[in-house]
Amino acid sequence: MINVLEKGTFLGRAPRGYDHYGPRVSDPSKVQAKQEIKLNSDGKLIKEAFRLKLYKNHSDKEIQDYLTLEGLYIPKQSLNKMWSNLFYAGYFTNSLVPDTEIKGHWTPIISRKEFNLLQQKLKDSVQIGTPKINGKLETPLVPKFLICDDCNTNMTSYKNKRKQILYYKCSSCNKTVNANTRTKSLSKGMHQQFSSVLESLKLSKAFQNLFSKQLEKIIKNEISTSADKKRQINSEINKLQEQYDKIEFRYATDEISKDIFEKHGSKLKEQIEKKKQLTLNLPSKMSNHKKVMKHFFKIADNPHQFYESLDYHNKRLLQNILFPEGFRFSMKNKECRTSKLNILFELTNSFLKQYDPKKEKTQTEKLLESHLVAGTGLEPVTFGL
Repeated sequence: MINVLEKGTFLGRAPRGYDHYGPRVSDPSKVQAKQEIKLNSDGKLIKEAFRLKLYKNHSDKEIQDYLTLEGLYIPKQSLNKMWSNLFYAGYFTNSLVPDTEIKGHWTPIISRKEFNLLQQKLKDSVQIGTPKINGKLETPLVPKFLICDDCNTNMTSYKNKRKQILYYKCSSCNKTVNANTRTKSLSKGMHQQFSSVLESLKLSKAFQNLFSKQLEKIIKNEISTSADKKRQINSEINKLQEQYDKIEFRYATDEISKDIFEKHGSKLKEQIEKKKQLTLNLPSKMSNHKKVMKHFFKIADNPHQFYESLDYHNKRLLQNILFPEGFRFSMKNKECRTSKLNILFELTNSFLKQYDPKKEKTQTEKLLESHLVAGTGLEPVTFGL
C-alpha cells in the first residue's frame, strides 16, 4: 500500500473540481481500465477562483458571488478550506506516509509556487482570506490610507447630508478638509490634490524607451545576483533537510524519544520553510519583469486618468501600490506631504530630475542603481490589470 502511495496513486475521493475514473468507480460513465483523476467543468471555475484570490485580492464573498453566477455554489466555510487544500497544487498527504507530500498524476489547478504564495498571503491576513475592503465609494482614500501628517493618525470621512458635502477628518486634530474643491474654498479639495500628485508621476512616452532599456540592464544584473543567492539558500535548505532526515531516522530506530524529535524536528522544519519563502521572494525570470514594465508604462503614461478609470476596489489597490505606507496630508497647512513611493515611480522621479541628454549613459545608470535596492519586487505593479 505504501509503495502504491509513494508512486503518486491517490486513494480516496477527489475534491470538488475533479472526477475520478477507474475500474471500481460507482458512476458507469467513468469506468475505465486505468485509474485517472480529471479536471471537470467545476474545476475550471475553481481555477479562476484561485486566480481571483491570489492575483486580484478578491474576498471570499466576492468569489462566492462570482461562482454562484456561473452556476457553482460553494459554502463560505468550504471555500476557506479549499484555499489550503494541497490537492489543487498537484500533491497529497496520507497518514501511512507521515510528514511526506506526494506528487500526484492529475493536472493541478495552481502551481506549487503559487500555492505557497497563497498560503503566505492567508497567513498574513487577520482572517482566512483577504478581508473585504470597507469604505465609502465617494471617499476611496479611507480607511487606512490617508494619514494626518501632523499627528500620524489615520483619517476618516463623512458626509454632511444637509449640505451634501463630503469631508475627510482627523479625529485627533479635530480638523477637516473638503473631499472636493468648492467654489468658495481657499484651498483645493483632497481629491484634487491627490490627482495633482498622480499627475506629477507621469512619465512621458519620449523617455519610456530609454528608461526601460537602462532599467532592464540593472534588472538583469539583479537576477544574476539573485541566482547566486538562490543557490546558496538551496544549499542551506539541503543541509537542514539532511539534519532533519537524520533526527527522523534516529526517532524511527528508537534512539530518541518522540518529545525530543518533535522539539528539534519542528525547529528544523520552521527554518526550512523560512528559507523556502526567501527563495520565492527572489526575482527570477526576465520575461516577468518585461510584463511588469508593460503594465507600469500603461499606468505611468497618465496615472491620474488611469486611476479615474478604475472601480472602487481597484482604486484602493492602486493607491496602496503607489504609496505602500499611506498618503500623508497636513491638516494644519491643508497640503500634501512627501509620502513613500513605489520603487518604480521613485525611479522615474529621480530619472526625470537628473536626466540630461548630454550626460554619459553611465551617469544615468548609476543614478538608477543608487535607488534600486537589491531584491525589491516589481510584482506589485501587476495588481490585476
